[in-house]
Amino acid sequence: MTRLTKQWSPDHAEFQRRDLAASVYVYVWADGVHPAIRLPQTHSCPLVLMGLLVDATKQLTAIAEGLRASAGS
Repeated sequence: MTRLTKQWSPDHAEFQRRDLAASVYVYVWADGVHPAIRLPQTHSCPLVLMGLLVDATKQLTAIAEGLRASAGS
């Protein structure tokens, strides 16, 4: 595990556990983000779930590591 991964892992875990029960989404979408850096696996990419709230603001809902932006991931 890299130093940076060790640093942000607790924050990421807390972010993933937060309560979204009070959030009202009118639209939700998922996508793979392909950064211009090399990740450990050749086809690895962060997968993000975004939500559009009633007041028209976007909210990052979830983030996870996946293989490409595919239905399987």
